[in-house]
Amino acid sequence: MLGKTGRDVVRGVAEPEADVRSKYADAARKLRNYWEVFMEYQESFTRQRRNLILFSCLILFVNVAGAKIEQINLIGNVLKIENPGIVSLSFAIVLAYFLLRYVQYSHAIPDKGFAKAFTGKRDKLLGVFVLKSIFQQHYSGSKSSLQGPKDLQIRRFWVYPKNQSGYTAFIEVLPKSGGVSTDFQNQPFSRSEFFLTGALAALYVTFRTHLMTEYVFPILIALMAFASFFSTFVSFLRILSSFS
Repeated sequence: MLGKTGRDVVRGVAEPEADVRSKYADAARKLRNYWEVFMEYQESFTRQRRNLILFSCLILFVNVAGAKIEQINLIGNVLKIENPGIVSLSFAIVLAYFLLRYVQYSHAIPDKGFAKAFTGKRDKLLGVFVLKSIFQQHYSGSKSSLQGPKDLQIRRFWVYPKNQSGYTAFIEVLPKSGGVSTDFQNQPFSRSEFFLTGALAALYVTFRTHLMTEYVFPILIALMAFASFFSTFVSFLRILSSFS
């Protein structure tokens, strides 16, 4: 009985360990599969963005430079184009296809990083205003050894949703010389400070991060390419109206 009981104990310990190893292996396999799918999707997104930018630049060059395609050499056969507007219309359709593909791939990315970059920078700038107010209210005076807000560091900071009291924030500060951190809740700040830091954060996201050039710039250049078709679209609409 003892031997049997001992084998049962060993088996009872070994089986959970095997289950744990199996679960870790399954988790590692799923993570690897997810990473492979993510990288494949990222490559596809990069390819769609490249196609959109290159074709948009080609359209802008052709339309702004005034280049005209009058004939096409197709396997030794020359196709003479009597209506060049059809070529422009075909280019516009292809451009719309590339733009749609880019928007679809871009929309499938749930978190592009705009909110995180904007909020992080805005809260960092806004924390400076709130920190100055806290220093004047709680740390200035002859009893304090701190010379100014620069002697305090922000450990935690976030903005509360706007309520009847206006704009408020939570902040936790700690003297740089050491000591105990202090929490301050519902610290008010002005509306002008809120919008000023928001504007500066928007400029930061636009010019100091890759987000605008990666997600917004391709759409802007595609819209510019569409705008270069304006005269062609007007002529095409006149032709259609002449048949009515």
